[in-house]
Amino acid sequence: MKKFVVANWKANKNIKETREFLVEFNNQILPENVVVIFCPSLPLLKAFEGVPYFLGAQDVSAFPTGPHTGEVAASQVAEMVDYALIGHSERRTEFKESDEVIVAKIGQAFACNIMPIVCVSNLNQVQILADAGFKADDLLLAYEPLDAISTGKVGKAEDVKEVLAFIKEVQTILPDVPVLYGGSVNSKNAAVYAKSSEIWGVLVGNASREPEELFKIIQAYA
Repeated sequence: MKKFVVANWKANKNIKETREFLVEFNNQILPENVVVIFCPSLPLLKAFEGVPYFLGAQDVSAFPTGPHTGEVAASQVAEMVDYALIGHSERRTEFKESDEVIVAKIGQAFACNIMPIVCVSNLNQVQILADAGFKADDLLLAYEPLDAISTGKVGKAEDVKEVLAFIKEVQTILPDVPVLYGGSVNSKNAAVYAKSSEIWGVLVGNASREPEELFKIIQAYA
């Protein structure tokens, strides 16, 4: 069974820093069962040309190409990425993205053969996806409990039980949908989540920006 490690760099790094990261990270031998997906800021995508990893956009527009200043349409990045983060908690809170907008973004990504990685923090958000007609094969989910994001939680057995309970509920709404976990994942707690077959992988934020730290997280799945 393939596992996913998604590195969300958010609004960090420039071209020089990205190339320095890759020089160090490319020396690592990664497990064959792990799908590594880098989601850098859009200007950094070109710096990843030729690397043996999958790429994802941190967002795509709810609109197709056209008169939408400041937006980046899914079709504009479709040649560079295979995945796109959609509905991240920061987009929902800082940019007030509604469920309607998020559903539109998923549709745009899907129409351009980009696999959406849809971030959710509650079951209502999952139900909205099901009501919109999306199926398990259409997307990956990333569960982001809001009380765990950017907190540096260690990751205990109780945390895993809570994640598994959420995933069980998700499966009643979208049967067989792959669910990743994203909530302050780091090298100290990755192994806790890696032990569970129900958790398909992790969405990593701050810890993914350091080559050694990210490698240790990936190695938890070896």
